Order: sequence, then C-alpha cells, then structure tokens
Amino acid sequence: MIVKNEFLIIFADTGSFCTSIEAFNKYLTVDSSIKISSGKIKYVGSIECDYRIADGEIENNRQKYFHVEISLNASENSEKDAIIKLSELLKKLRELIYRIGGRIEVLWDDISKHYASLAYPKIFETECLMRKLILNFMLVTVGKDWATDALPKDIQEKVGKSKRKENENLLHSLDFIDLTPILIKSYSTVSNDDYYKLVRNASTIEDLENLKSLAPQSNWKRYFAPLISDCEDSQLSKMWESLYELRCKVAHNSSVSKFDYDTIEDLTSKLKTILSNAIGKLPQVIISKEEREIVAENTATSLNALYGQYIHTWKKLESKMYALGGGDQRYSISRIIENLNKNGAIDEIEAHNIKVFSQIRNHIVHSNDYSIDENTLKMLLEELGNYQRVLDKKAPQQSDDATPKNDESQNLPT
Repeated sequence: MIVKNEFLIIFADTGSFCTSIEAFNKYLTVDSSIKISSGKIKYVGSIECDYRIADGEIENNRQKYFHVEISLNASENSEKDAIIKLSELLKKLRELIYRIGGRIEVLWDDISKHYASLAYPKIFETECLMRKLILNFMLVTVGKDWATDALPKDIQEKVGKSKRKENENLLHSLDFIDLTPILIKSYSTVSNDDYYKLVRNASTIEDLENLKSLAPQSNWKRYFAPLISDCEDSQLSKMWESLYELRCKVAHNSSVSKFDYDTIEDLTSKLKTILSNAIGKLPQVIISKEEREIVAENTATSLNALYGQYIHTWKKLESKMYALGGGDQRYSISRIIENLNKNGAIDEIEAHNIKVFSQIRNHIVHSNDYSIDENTLKMLLEELGNYQRVLDKKAPQQSDDATPKNDESQNLPT
C-alpha cells in the first residue's frame, strides 16, 4: 500500500534564499541526515521515499511556494513501522522549514488517516459505554419515560433536527459532550438560602454532618463514588473533556499524530474500565423516591442554563409561598396556593399566575411536548422576580428550618 503526505510550503519573501527547487533541496540536505537524488528522499538510518516537488510564485504577494509529495510503498505487515519512520522524516522536514520562516499547508495526510482510523473504534466503544451507563442510570432513577421527563427543549430540538428514527434510543441523538453533565454536574438538594441558614445555625457535630450531606455533589459522587473508590467525578470530567477534544480532531479530519493516538488509547482504556465497573455496580445503586425528582430536575438544569435559572428563581418564589403559609411542610405547593387564596393572602390573579409558574417548572422538568421560546422564558423570569418582590412585602421572616418539598402532586402526565 502507498502511504502519502502532500503539502504546500509557502515563504513570504525568500529574497535570494530558496528561490528554486535546486536551492530548496540544497538547504534541506545541509542536514546530513537527509539525502535527495533522482526523485528520492532518504532519511539516513531510516527510510527512502519517493519525492516529488514543484514550485511557483503567488503573483503580487512576493510569495514563493513549493508543492511537495512524499510517498512510501509499504506492505500491510510493515505499515506500522513505515508510518513511524515516515513521521520521523516529516518531523525533521518541518523543523528545517519552520527554521527559515516557511509555512506548511497540508493537502493530504495518510499518517493522520492511519491514526484516526485506529482511534475511532476505541472512541466509539467508550462513547457507547457512557450512553449505556447514563441510560441505565436514568431508567433506575426517573423511570422508563426518562427521556421525556428530563431533557430540556434545546436538547429536544437537536434531537428533532437529527435523522433519528422514531423508535431509536433518544440518547444516541445527543452530542458527545452533552452526555456527562447528567453524571458529573454538582447540585444541592436544598436551595442556597436554606443551606446558608443551616450553616449559620450549626452548633453540634450532628449539624455539621448534616451540612456535609447537603453540600453540592454530582450524581457520580452521590451514587457511584461509594461503590467505585478509584475515580472522582472531577477525574471523570477531565478525562471525558480531554477525549472530546481529541474526538473532534478525529471527526473533523484534523491532523491526528501518534502522540494523539497514544493519548486516545490511554484515555479510552481508563474510561472503559471505569464505565464498565459503574455499569456492573448499577444494581447496588439505591435512590429514594424523593431523590428521583431532584435527579430529574438537575438533569434539566445541567443541560440548559436558562431552564436552570428559571427553576432556581421558581424555588425562591416557592420558598416565599411556604413562608407566607406559615412554613407548614405537610402540604404541596398547589395546596399552599389554594389556602393562601382562600384566606386572602393572595388574590385570584396572583394565585392563577403562581400556578402557571409552577406548571411551567413541571413542564421544563417532566414534559417532552412542551414548547417555550427563549424570549418568553426571559419574560417569565422577569415576572417571577416581580412576584418575589410582591410576596416579600406580605411574607413574614422565614424560619431557618423551612425547606420546601418537591411538588410531586403537580407532575404533569407524559
């Protein structure tokens, strides 16, 4: 088989230096490791390749260029060694060309093609393992309709624009980098305000232990780290981001070097071990009913910043509603709204609008059929802020231990 590299070498202004093919070749052979003769280029102690070169000038720019093609006929059994030796020759040529201010534009690169072809199956297998882990995890936490319960609108739109068949696994329509936030984005099970109140009031060892349990953690740290002690969520995130950058090089036909391939091989090997281990531990993952709603909500906020802002703002309004209702946590937010309307704390219009805010929150977290554009959502965020200020004037000081519960009674059918 023929292994070929083809490139243009451009000089902005050579003056009287390297003005011809003969002068250029003489410059290269100043390095005693390179020999050029009779259409061949030899890297001493390594290989001999076919060598073709043409030159020309770019009019009006005083730029000189050389069109170079270097190829090597290698058998299938010796392809690996040939690739390595040809890479060594090309590395030496780049050093010499850059030394005199040349710029190299690659036209054809069989070396990169070789390493990309080896790397792709490893990346593909690792990506499939990550999708398998997330799919199984979401089925355990949210249920069989997790895709329609947890994905926000912008991700749904990406899916809608894809060529996914109706019955195909929706997770396979998400981009590589969109996968990991479900597992590695940290979140707390209580609001920041409630957490700070608990911090201020902490006075015993038990209080401090409770604070530790409420500190922001990722799903990986909550549910997998206790079972897989040799991988932190930060480590998983770093490896996945590194692999994503290299995956983009492979997918977008960028140059893929032996170093890139070796890095991909190392990352995929480590990630496959971690992910396979996590998949094997899934039967041991225990998630309470209360935590399932939190996981679904966090999935929405981790994949869409604006949705996350809406949910965060809604939680603040919800907290004020509970404070206005006396801090009684036995009732859902929908019951609190009804009671406040009955006793005159809020009027009919306020009650109606707050119920709409609550329904939008539930749609964001649980519905795949809900459609809302960015401008409308920004307007709703402004309205939520206005209602917070209205309730601030009505609500008494909220007690430090008042933490609203999830409104499971309003989860809309999917």
